[in-house]
Amino acid sequence: MIARRMLAIVPIMLIVSFLVFLLAVFLPGDEAVTLAGENAGPARVQEVREALHLDKPLVSRYVTWVGDAVRGDLGRSLFTKREVVSEIASRWVVTLQLVLGSLLVSLLIGVPAGIIAARNRGRWLDRAATLVSSFGVAVPSFVVGLWLIVIFAAWLDVVPFAGYVAFGESPVEWAKRMILPILALSGVMIAELMRQIRAALVDTLDTDYIRTARAKGLRERTVVNKHGMRVAASPALSVISVHVARAFGGAVVVEQVFSLPGLGKMTVNAITQRDLPILQGVIPLAVLIAIIMTLLADIANVALNPRLRFQR
Repeated sequence: MIARRMLAIVPIMLIVSFLVFLLAVFLPGDEAVTLAGENAGPARVQEVREALHLDKPLVSRYVTWVGDAVRGDLGRSLFTKREVVSEIASRWVVTLQLVLGSLLVSLLIGVPAGIIAARNRGRWLDRAATLVSSFGVAVPSFVVGLWLIVIFAAWLDVVPFAGYVAFGESPVEWAKRMILPILALSGVMIAELMRQIRAALVDTLDTDYIRTARAKGLRERTVVNKHGMRVAASPALSVISVHVARAFGGAVVVEQVFSLPGLGKMTVNAITQRDLPILQGVIPLAVLIAIIMTLLADIANVALNPRLRFQR
């Protein structure tokens, strides 16, 4: 199963990269003129035409691009003149820190909250958790980010509201500048994870083997954490994989709000500047990360759930 899923990555990436490659074809008028900008001179238009090989057939250009991409050459940015690989390498750490930080916060808050809600089903704690999770799902990340800026940066003035400092330069400043973006990006993930854990655990705690475990005299904490969560964690892993993939999309907006120099901000700049080589490198990378996260979630589900191992 794992081998088939890994082999399926190749055609998926080829399809995605080709669709991204077609972006230039759908541009109105002359592709080179549109990409160069309205006020570009003839020299600039010719430079763009030569950089993207727009004078060659589409299939030939795509085959050449795939061959170069396999060797690690994704071309050069039309504006910075730097290699796309170098541009991605200089920014991916910021986005990775943002996504992993939001995942960690989501696990630390969402999982215990879901367990507490399930163990107190029908009580006020359960109702409060349901209300908070519904609110978290409904409010977009950038709105949460703006609220956090107003409260903690403008009113309380306890953290900076924008900018980035590398962890190696100052861990304290890094934490001050990353805490608000991480909280803003993790809001939806916390809410979804809380709801999924609560729903799965409520169903699991009503099964026969859980009643048997309780009849043996096991402590309720052991019954829930060891036996119940083993099954309830399976659908939660799927939710985590989906939201980690979505987090890279949400990072686009969050990085703009907090002025973080990550892949999201670079993608927005590439769209506004019509920097096609950057988009041809970043979008397939995001799709690849989403596929890998889904594959890892499936592997973890098989490892946790004996029934899935038996089916495989």
